[in-house]
Amino acid sequence: MISIAKKSVISAVTMLALSFLQRGLGFISTVILARLLTPEDYGIIAIIYLVVFLADALSNLGGAQYIIHKAKIDDDDLNTAWTINIILKSTFYLIAALAIPFILHFLEMPDLLIPMLVTLLILPISSITNPGEYLFHKNLELRSFFWMNLIARVSVFIITVILAYVYKNYWALIFGTLFSYLLPALGTYFIHDYRPRLSLIRFNQQWRFSKWVFYNSFIGYIKAQIDVMFISKFFQPADIGGYNMMKNLARMPDRIIISPLASTFLSTYSKVKHDRDKLNKVANVSVLALCSLLCPLAVFFFFNSIAITQILLGEKWLEYTDVFRVLVLSLILTPMAVFTKNYTMAFGSVKSFFYLDLFTVFVSCTVYLFVIGHSIIYFAIGYLFISALQTLIVLFYFKKEVGIPVLFPVTNLLVIVFLSFACGWLFFNEKNTSVGIIDLIFLSPYFIFTYLLLALFIIVFRRSNPTYEYLYETISTMLLDKIKTIKYRT
Repeated sequence: MISIAKKSVISAVTMLALSFLQRGLGFISTVILARLLTPEDYGIIAIIYLVVFLADALSNLGGAQYIIHKAKIDDDDLNTAWTINIILKSTFYLIAALAIPFILHFLEMPDLLIPMLVTLLILPISSITNPGEYLFHKNLELRSFFWMNLIARVSVFIITVILAYVYKNYWALIFGTLFSYLLPALGTYFIHDYRPRLSLIRFNQQWRFSKWVFYNSFIGYIKAQIDVMFISKFFQPADIGGYNMMKNLARMPDRIIISPLASTFLSTYSKVKHDRDKLNKVANVSVLALCSLLCPLAVFFFFNSIAITQILLGEKWLEYTDVFRVLVLSLILTPMAVFTKNYTMAFGSVKSFFYLDLFTVFVSCTVYLFVIGHSIIYFAIGYLFISALQTLIVLFYFKKEVGIPVLFPVTNLLVIVFLSFACGWLFFNEKNTSVGIIDLIFLSPYFIFTYLLLALFIIVFRRSNPTYEYLYETISTMLLDKIKTIKYRT
């Protein structure tokens, strides 16, 4: 347990550091590009990505999840995963290329044919990724993966910014996207000496596990992007770009903090799933950590939405600030979604997620059809309502199906949200409309006070909660060891 926990922590820290660096570059890139490009450019890109990444989602059979989930792996597993990936992505590239003219006719945007076909090249490009990369995640050994992705991301950042500065149109984002797939795909062959061969020996085994990952990828993508699908049909490119930019900005902490940890959580949960007490302890700690990171941040963004939009994106995006203010609250629900997804995936419960996501798509269509004809802020409110409803349904469904713990995650989420909003109202009693970066830094006492209250809550209730007691003892031991080390050196 100690070895697994230690490797899990090292892996999580490595992936989190990589994500911070990558998303930090992405953040700087967004700040620069938002000033070089227009909401119309981002609206066009949103439409292109909507179609292209749908094809990409359809071509994902979940080879990585299969390799990480399976206890013992051999060359036949890796070769089959690689071969399936090539076949699927090549097939969906051809299908999407034939379908794109009809899609653009429906959207009344025929001029986007060439840009969309060029962007679609990410499918064959990503299909060549070395499956040896999956072993890094499975074994929680991510040092080489860290440096390769960091070099690739820096290169993509430089290329995209230069192209945007020279051409000042959406083609900079398209070529930046292509390079963001090409460089990591090639890099996997430099960091891992495994060389795959075409094989379908383990197709049946992988298909039994991965077919529901495949279905989930499709439905999951529709669920995540159905708001943009409706908006793309009923609004002008500037509004599409404004909504999509605010959604990406609101979800950026999710991508920085959560996305890189997903494979680590799944691997860790899978290793301890046979001991339910250990699994629940690991899950509870991870939920508490995610809530502690995301909830205070979401509340901070909520109270300072105008200032953050103006500082990061510029004045031409200010008319969409209310959209950002609503969408950023969805961050509060993210820890529950990550927790349930990885906990149940460790037991192979991917089929149930398909039907739950399918139900969510139906609810989403109903909600968005109801708000057609209203302003774009109603789509943001609908998105938040659907996210909350889905979180509740999934959480309590899997409590019944696999015995997922509910009381501790929900209680901690509510406590941290309450503390965050209480401190928010204390420190931000009115909207901040014209502050600079330095002013936002001086608002940092909000975070300090929030975490002090949370630490006090854990200390007070540690005797009545094993997870709090475990955290208290672990952190206390680490601090005492650190103090002893410092004293010894001096």
